[in-house]
Parts: sequence; structure tokens; C-alpha cells
Amino acid sequence: MMSDDLSKIEITDLVGVQQAILEGNDIFGGIYPLWRGHADFDWKLQPEVFRPNPRGGQYHEASLMMYFMSLAESRHQRCPGLTDRFAWLSLARHYGLPTRLMDWSASPLVALYFAAQNNAKDGCLWALEAGRMNLEMSGSRGLRTGEEPVVRQIVELAFLNDSPARALKTAGLSPKALGVGLREIDPRMLVQQGTFTIHADDNDLSDVKYSNPAGSADPPTPWRRAFRIPARTKPDLRATAFTRIPSFAYSMARLRVIALRPPFVIIAIEAFTPAIGLSASDAVMLTTLPPDFCASICLIASWVM
Repeated sequence: MMSDDLSKIEITDLVGVQQAILEGNDIFGGIYPLWRGHADFDWKLQPEVFRPNPRGGQYHEASLMMYFMSLAESRHQRCPGLTDRFAWLSLARHYGLPTRLMDWSASPLVALYFAAQNNAKDGCLWALEAGRMNLEMSGSRGLRTGEEPVVRQIVELAFLNDSPARALKTAGLSPKALGVGLREIDPRMLVQQGTFTIHADDNDLSDVKYSNPAGSADPPTPWRRAFRIPARTKPDLRATAFTRIPSFAYSMARLRVIALRPPFVIIAIEAFTPAIGLSASDAVMLTTLPPDFCASICLIASWVM
């Protein structure tokens, strides 16, 4: 992590979260950032597939993806088409597979909940202005899509077995990382209010130096910010995030109705009023899913949304 990226604000309560949001708003010129929580302050901004596996070795990315795809269609109702490789990466990541996608959320409280795990270590709340990062990395502001050539080049790396050709293609794209939008092809994608950055290689995103587009003489503009979360404050912050996330999501979006395609529909009765839960009232309608799966989704929705 670059020293200039670390804020003087330490997050010890919700006031600290509010201060972090305001500081991000100021640094990023009024553009609302994406958020990511790290339970360990020293963790790198690096996708899981580039970190050591539990045995200390390397993940074999292409093999993992091919195995996932071979089993998914018998276990998931709405799998992507076989040629939509970005959608497959997205689905795999949301089900916990190590990929070159790194999770971010539009909600700082969702990120805070993950950052407040592990009471033994300080945590970190990261803010990312993905549009500015994309401008530096690819010359175009705004979240990219999985169909764009620059994204597809990185996606293809995930499906290539280790070879000189893969290494050459990776070197040509290093240290590129891009903020990408996603299609909500699974309920988990909705409840986590998530999006991704996709990475060409194992570079730590927090160590990438800022730069300006060619021809600009202005000082580089920062696109990331880190906020320390002291370990001693984590139990209270975790409980706070758990209880506050529902009202935060509804009040921010002022939603009356949130609907997924059948078989799962959630109806919020009022703005500012969380209405997620197991109930037979008009607040929640669940149809055709097994009861244990419904309960699992409702539990997730009740603390992530």
C-alpha cells in the first residue's frame, strides 16, 4: 500500500464510516466509489486465484473453471451460454471459486461487515473510484462490460492452461485491472450489491502507481483510498453492520419493490423500512424453492441488503 492512500480516519463506529464516505466523495470529485473490506489490514488488493492455495501452492485457474462449468448445469437453474466466459467467471466467483475477479460492493456497510471479521487483526476498508482507474488503465472512463475486447482479452487468460502463449499474453496486459459491470444472473449478485475488478496478473492493485492519460501535465488523480479499522472495535462494528445494512440499503435506494425473476420475489413495504424476513405477510413472497434454500436466501438478504 502506498502511504498517500491511507486516510487519517480510523473507522471505529458508524460516524467513522460516514466520515470515510465524505472523504471519498471529496477525493473522488463527487463520484461515489466502490467498497471492499479486508479482515487483515496487510492483505493485498489481489484476486484470490493469484494468492497461495490452502496447501501453499498455486491455483490452476483453467482447470478450476473447466471443472466448475462441467458440474454447474446440473446444479444451477440459469447457467450462462458456454461461450459467455465472463458470465461464467462471474458465476464461479459468486459461488466462492478462486478467480481473477475481485469483489467490490456499492455498499460500504457490506464491505464493513467483511472487514470487521477476525478480532485479532486490524482491518481495512477500501474505496475505489473505478471510472478513474479504468481511464488510466484503458483510456475510457466508466465500468466496462464483459463483451468489450479489452475485457475479453483478460477473460481468455482464465481459460488458458499454463503455457508460453499464456505467459506472453499476460505480459502484454500487465498490470492492467479494470472495473466491470455485471449481469445479475444469480440472487447472490443482487443481495451483495456487487461488482468486480478483473485483473490481468498478480500485481497488487494497491501498489500500482497513479498516472495521467498521455499528454496531460496535471498531477495524477488518486482512485483508491484505505481506512484502517482497529481490531478492538471489530465486534461492535460487526454487530452494527449486521443490524444496519437492511435499513441502509432501502434508505439509499428508496425501494418499494425489489423483484427477481421467479421463483424468488422480495417486496419492501415502505422506503426506510426493511422488510426482509421469513413471513407470510405481503412483505415477502417465496415460491417453488425448497424451504431450506428459501431460508438461506432470506437470511443472506436480511443482513447484506
